[in-house]
Amino acid sequence: MKAPMVPSSDVVSRGSPGHRQALLARLYGAHLRDVWRWLGLFGVRPSDLEDAAHDVFLAAFRALDAFEARASHRTWLFGITRHVAIDHRRRVSARRESGDALPEREDPQPGPDDALRVHEARRLLDAMLGALADEQRDTFLLYELGGYSGADIAELMEVPLQTVFSRLRRAREHVEAQSLTRHEP
Repeated sequence: MKAPMVPSSDVVSRGSPGHRQALLARLYGAHLRDVWRWLGLFGVRPSDLEDAAHDVFLAAFRALDAFEARASHRTWLFGITRHVAIDHRRRVSARRESGDALPEREDPQPGPDDALRVHEARRLLDAMLGALADEQRDTFLLYELGGYSGADIAELMEVPLQTVFSRLRRAREHVEAQSLTRHEP
């Protein structure tokens, strides 16, 4: 069965429901992979990625009328994704504190020792990065784990390249200092 055609934004008038739906469909098709990757980098658990991605595109749909094209759609979606990930981390943290959190399912593939090492490494990294400002943490994750270049991060975050490298330097210093204090006898 063929998917229903979504009208292009050239066929419908700007600001109409059809225009907004067509634009959202194009954004979804063009940027879903990036949104999933960013959410994963920003600490959203794999089991929550689908819901969080839907939250990103729902927020984007609600904000389409306010989009002023001062940035690219990709940059705009990146900002929305950052906010959704921050909100998600806060909700998960609140559930943990209240004892309502569901136990995180482990991947059935690795053995118990491997799963424990991965869990412990993730816990330590989360603790180290948790003390950083959001901008520093996100820059560190995009650069070190996501493989983004400084220029890509500057574009996504809409900051000068020097700001990216300054944030990255401070984040690295913090992570290194935390690593050293954890290994001291």
